[in-house]
Amino acid sequence: VVSNLEIGYGIRKNIDGSGNTSSTKFGPEVGIGWTLGTVFDEPVLLIKVSWSGTALGNLWRSPSSIAKLKNRTTDDGNDRPISPLTGHLYRLMIQMVHHYTQNIASYFPEYFNNVNTEENEDLYEIIGFCWLQGWADVLNPMYLEEYEENLRFF
Repeated sequence: VVSNLEIGYGIRKNIDGSGNTSSTKFGPEVGIGWTLGTVFDEPVLLIKVSWSGTALGNLWRSPSSIAKLKNRTTDDGNDRPISPLTGHLYRLMIQMVHHYTQNIASYFPEYFNNVNTEENEDLYEIIGFCWLQGWADVLNPMYLEEYEENLRFF
């Protein structure tokens, strides 16, 4: 039986303390949570990172994909411009995962009562990653052409 699944966009505040804690918006993470909750006996934590209307070809580019991008030129032979924002959401996602896992006991005290989190490194295990992509990459022909490679390096 699945219980304690909280539904809501921003139900847990963002790292900087912002976030709407009263929203009722949700996505496929609910079904994923219900399914995982029936498979595992242990508590399952889902960390949802979501920004609407963004593309893997720009804001979600991984560092390894950016490194490959630096050696490419545009169709007209010019150096391909790389924005300082390229990969920004990827880096922010990694920062958020580190934040929540390093502070897991403060977010879920009901599961970590009387546990010294600094001495116990085995409090959790990351066993999966799920990437759900919308359609924003099709709006830019360069992003669309590179989508498969960008996903491989994600």
